[in-house]
Amino acid sequence: MTADGGKVVSLQAAVARWVQPGMSLHLAFNGARPNAFMRELARQFRGGPAGFTVSSSGMGGSHLGLVLLTTGIVDKVISGFIGEAYPSPRPSRFVRDAVRSGRLEIEEWSMLTLALRLKA
Repeated sequence: MTADGGKVVSLQAAVARWVQPGMSLHLAFNGARPNAFMRELARQFRGGPAGFTVSSSGMGGSHLGLVLLTTGIVDKVISGFIGEAYPSPRPSRFVRDAVRSGRLEIEEWSMLTLALRLKA
């Protein structure tokens, strides 16, 4: 609730109030991606170790999912696909390098088991 009793707050205020370093965040990628939320996370937490764990059905270079990885605020990704999707599916060099250097941990699940895991 806002100071005046209302229930609507800006995205900036919502992230500042309810998102804390070290949280696990699920980003639902479907027809509508959480682009504004991902941009706000990057704005508020870049430059510091936020230590987020992000789960998602997929995370590719054609959307902002990799922006969270490049800012260094994500320590672990739980997903069915992490890579480039255009012009054809392939691994991401950035993700490969981040994993090899120890900056990023990846936990891979199939699309079905990830959905079942979230449902449980």
